[in-house]
Amino acid sequence: MGIRNFTVSLFVPVLSVLTGCGEPDPAPSDEVMILNFRNNRNVFEEIRRDACELALEIGEEAGGSKYLTVMMDPSWSRPEVSNDIVQKYYAIFRKINAKGIQLSVSEDHCKIWVEYWSEGLAGGGDYKKFIHEEPNKLDIIVKSLYGLKLGAQIASYKRELEGGWWLAYDHYP
Repeated sequence: MGIRNFTVSLFVPVLSVLTGCGEPDPAPSDEVMILNFRNNRNVFEEIRRDACELALEIGEEAGGSKYLTVMMDPSWSRPEVSNDIVQKYYAIFRKINAKGIQLSVSEDHCKIWVEYWSEGLAGGGDYKKFIHEEPNKLDIIVKSLYGLKLGAQIASYKRELEGGWWLAYDHYP
């Protein structure tokens, strides 16, 4: 095989990986996520309880709050956390099929985002997650996250679950 054929045979698979093959996985249905939440409610409460305390202890401070991100892809985790903590949360994420958690914590609140599905790249894309926080005035409260009319504007849709938990769909065009 000549160098040209070797280069082409190497270039095509690499290009396919970089550009993505086929269609992205569709967002999971509300029903699948709600069933996951109900079947694993104790795990979600464990995250709420333990991760909020952890964020207060080791989170990065900014604007009067502390922030903590632990993701299945360690390059997205902030601040760097010990391997013991990472392994504990990876086991939790596998139980509920999550990609990671993000928290914003102060003395009087703890907002939690349990990342479940995403499409696109950082800074632009769509995200479906479980959240524990009060909706803000920009959130769009809906009865279903199915069939949303996504446009050119950033939007955050929320569907109430129970006990302060919500399903959320964030759209960043």
